[in-house]
Amino acid sequence: MFGLISEENLRRLARVSGEYGTAERVQRLWGWFAEYFATQSSWHRRLWEAIKLAGDPDAVVVLSGGSEEENAARIRFALEQAQPGGRFVLDGATEQMLGVVAQFRQLQTRSAELVWVDAGSAAVANTATQFDALAGAGHKTLIVVTSGYHVPRVVLTAKKRLPDTCCVVVGVPWGLDWGYDVDEMCAGEIWRILEYSARGDIADPSILWSEE
Repeated sequence: MFGLISEENLRRLARVSGEYGTAERVQRLWGWFAEYFATQSSWHRRLWEAIKLAGDPDAVVVLSGGSEEENAARIRFALEQAQPGGRFVLDGATEQMLGVVAQFRQLQTRSAELVWVDAGSAAVANTATQFDALAGAGHKTLIVVTSGYHVPRVVLTAKKRLPDTCCVVVGVPWGLDWGYDVDEMCAGEIWRILEYSARGDIADPSILWSEE
């Protein structure tokens, strides 16, 4: 699954390091991903246990992705893990609404309150607009479900966009997800994290290891 980084992605990340002057951060982020995918089963179990002890969240937010397969994996995992009768928020691009809601209805096995949050058209929707669309709703605690490779960027986006909301970000375990190339996806995420944090769109990535 998560092995040695390929030569192609090594060159790709070297270019990122040169552009942002952040070789140490590239290494730190790659190490974060390596540890995450090596321990995600126990990590998720401890996380869900902590959530249950803390009490019910205001909602479980499922961030929609780019494909039906990816969205189905996220919805299925959220439904399997969340408390019965909970409130679900499906958050994504305008054009995805009908398809994602239909997927949720097809996969759900028990009653649940469902809310769709429109993050804008596909031309502009991204993780930042997904969190911006949640602002002002008065949420104190949210569980946010996404794919594993997406977890650190979602954490940093939540810190920046919803600073007064406790967002617990949970990634679908790789074996239950849509079978992406971990090496390729994580290399791309490191590039995005460094670029977006340099622009100020997300929080500084150092919080990922400073809070360990």
